[in-house]
Amino acid sequence: MQDLQLQIPATDEVEVDAATLAAIDRGVEAADKGRTVSLEEARNMIPQWISKSPNATTVKAIRAAGQGKGKRLTSAGTLFKGLGI
Repeated sequence: MQDLQLQIPATDEVEVDAATLAAIDRGVEAADKGRTVSLEEARNMIPQWISKSPNATTVKAIRAAGQGKGKRLTSAGTLFKGLGI
């Protein structure tokens, strides 16, 4: 299997809820036990993880954007701040 050479930028600490932390811990534990899949298999699984139908808020935003309306943000930082990330 090919090693991934990723450059990971330094990030600020973020607060993570208990459910997310538990999921991360389960993933790390599974990886430590060798229960992993190849990059190709993971890519093939992505469609299963993505919602196949948007919620009402997303539909409304898509329609507004199509009409040239809606919220316009000046940067990714503004977006993340608005999302509480």
